[in-house]
Amino acid sequence: MIFDNNNIFKTAVKILIDNNINYWVCHGTLLGIIRDNKLLSWDSDIDFAVWEDEYSKEDILEIFLSDNRFKKEIIIEEINSLHFLINEKRVDINFYTRDKEKAYIKWIALPEGFFFKLYDFVFKFLANEKSVKKTIKSSNGKLIELGKLLIIIPLFFFRLLLPKFIKTKLIKDFYKKLDTVGYSFPIELMKFKVIKFLGTDIIVPVEPEDVLKYTYGDDWKTPKQNYVWHKEAKNLFRQSQ
Repeated sequence: MIFDNNNIFKTAVKILIDNNINYWVCHGTLLGIIRDNKLLSWDSDIDFAVWEDEYSKEDILEIFLSDNRFKKEIIIEEINSLHFLINEKRVDINFYTRDKEKAYIKWIALPEGFFFKLYDFVFKFLANEKSVKKTIKSSNGKLIELGKLLIIIPLFFFRLLLPKFIKTKLIKDFYKKLDTVGYSFPIELMKFKVIKFLGTDIIVPVEPEDVLKYTYGDDWKTPKQNYVWHKEAKNLFRQSQ
């Protein structure tokens, strides 16, 4: 089997269904399915959501890591999500909180600026087990890759020596200093139905167009390849730590 994005999507759905996980398709993945009847070619991840009061991260980790094709990726700023790499594609499981009025999720919107991006790059390399080759890979040319390599060489040995729990604590302490922001939806929009996609039954909101409009605005049908969620989303919800 050619393990392309469609097959990765169907594999993730099968894992969720086989384990009786109450999930729904969300974010950019929902946008592609409803607007274009396909996964967005430029989207780096495939998004699913679950209720955090129904499943723990440990539950989902155990389920996905039992399939050795999926590898965990740590993205500390996305504090309410889990990430799994498969064939250079990322499958994200997003944990939504709900109350009587709204459903919401929180992440960290990273500040702009070269030095912060450098810190972010260093911390992520320390936290993850990704190879040097994958870490330095860049769409911006060989010069950027060389710069990344020069930074990573000393860090590589430091990563080997530093205990995992210390690396994780350092990174979490660093990100705790930043503001959290995420998506929120009126709770009445969080009702779901089954539709057919790629020959598979999948779960989506009952009114997916309303959900998409709530996040992407009235022009949600206009493709935006360079969409920046923490600047352009219409349903941003700022929260304290």
